[in-house]
Amino acid sequence: MITENDMRFLVELRVDGRRKVTDIAKKLGMPASTAYDRKRKLEGTLITKYAAIMENNATKAWLIVPKEKEQELNEIKAVNNMFRTNRGFLAEVICNGLEELENIREKLSAKEHIVISEIKKEEFWTRSEHLELAKTEKNSGCLKSG
Repeated sequence: MITENDMRFLVELRVDGRRKVTDIAKKLGMPASTAYDRKRKLEGTLITKYAAIMENNATKAWLIVPKEKEQELNEIKAVNNMFRTNRGFLAEVICNGLEELENIREKLSAKEHIVISEIKKEEFWTRSEHLELAKTEKNSGCLKSG
């Protein structure tokens, strides 16, 4: 089970995953050895990878793609994320403008799409206030003390 201290540690890593563990330990008021143990524990459970988050001005969209277009969908390099749904696939596409998006949409026979503009990026679990979400009555089993 994840503890409140685990979440506090994760909040600090989400803000800057390249920070020294000793700096995080100091900020959280825990011994460095405990912080290293906590990081190892989390890397074996909640933390699946570290990744660079890039800024870009590309056109981003979500497409609903029919099931029979799976092969074509896998061949398109602009597909960033892909999820199987009850209606086929939901694909996040990142491309260089609306014209390229329209070409991809036609190739995939995607009838529906949503063009998105980023307002916030990777913000969840980056502030201590987010811990309060896990402590609400609805989520009371989410965290244990310690």
